[in-house]
Amino acid sequence: MQILPAHCPPEIIAEIFFRALPDDPQQPISVDAAPILLTGVCRQWRAIALSSPRLWNVFSIADSTSWSDRSVESFCKTVDAWLLLSGVLPISCHLVLRDLRSSSRLMDILCCHAPRWKSITIESVMGHVFSPLSVVSFPFLETLSFTSDFGPYSRIHTLLACVRSAAPRLRSMAIYWQPRFIELALPWLNLTHLIVKAHDYYSQLVFDMAQFLVNAGQCRNLILLVVHIWSCSEWIYPTFRITIPRLRELSLDVPTSLMLDSILRALILPELQHLELHGGQSMQAPPLHTVLVDFFSPCASSITSVTLRYADIPDEELMRVLKNLPNLTSLSLTRTGFTAALFCPTHSSVF
Repeated sequence: MQILPAHCPPEIIAEIFFRALPDDPQQPISVDAAPILLTGVCRQWRAIALSSPRLWNVFSIADSTSWSDRSVESFCKTVDAWLLLSGVLPISCHLVLRDLRSSSRLMDILCCHAPRWKSITIESVMGHVFSPLSVVSFPFLETLSFTSDFGPYSRIHTLLACVRSAAPRLRSMAIYWQPRFIELALPWLNLTHLIVKAHDYYSQLVFDMAQFLVNAGQCRNLILLVVHIWSCSEWIYPTFRITIPRLRELSLDVPTSLMLDSILRALILPELQHLELHGGQSMQAPPLHTVLVDFFSPCASSITSVTLRYADIPDEELMRVLKNLPNLTSLSLTRTGFTAALFCPTHSSVF
């Protein structure tokens, strides 16, 4: 069966196939979607699709826990063949590892192609043991994201140690924190996006915020920093100030307002545009509005949006803080207790 005109060059057909790929890069591999679907139309399409690496170097692997054993086995073989079809191109993958029947095998397959990693996102069940790597270089790696906690016995620490000196293009990293990570000398200078989370799985976690900020201070090109700490047994407070000159977006979610206060007092962010704060209560912490006045001082003209969650600030004090932000265009207040008063007509002159 001939679908396209016989004179249509294969490279044109390959380009059409490329543009027919799913718009969402996280759409899971499926026999009912391109590129696999294209291989079943006719022999010409199959030959062109199988010889076009661009169709196979970006993919997503979904959770297979509801599948039969036979389907899981077949799918692992499909992923193995898929990666071979991508040739030598850099690969981008979103991988969900919740099925114990396939997780180790899929990671082994992916790790065989580690030198070609470009953008890798891995979601895992807690405690999954990350496959060992013998890779000495990640020349294409730009984004590395672990959106679940791998547990204290995984080999994530080993992987990140490899990345330290072997990923010159790494710009974006998201990790679940483990105490050993503080020892890592990551390529801080190159990073533009850094997301760090600590799960309450580590009930005895000691979070060394002082050392973390020393590392963050090396990120001269960082534009986004997210720190979400659910709980920790000990918090090592910074006693110095750190400037991150290009940071534009900061999100902090920590257990107590005292911890939040310690971070805000340590940071100098002259180009900050977006701020999101969420800190629990602490009787020992100074009022939040006092630290915000100093914190906003170097970035008052650049701030455009502020989000406060569970922040205890008196109405009048909050309005005094906001009054000094001339370019503020977005304000979000969640369970703060002063939203109604803030927008009362009697206060309109403050803005």
